[in-house]
Amino acid sequence: MSSDTLQLTLFYIETPYMVTYHLAFTEREIELNYHVNVSFGLRQYQALGQLQGA
Repeated sequence: MSSDTLQLTLFYIETPYMVTYHLAFTEREIELNYHVNVSFGLRQYQALGQLQGA
């Protein structure tokens, strides 16, 4: 992992759930990846964003 990334791992107390968020930053973009270890629905998600204007 490089200095332009942030990884958060959340453990939900007294449950089997663990969620990991990975954010990668560039000068004008951000990428978000989400992963949960146990789910009845969405287990992974990715979103991309760009800075407009400025």
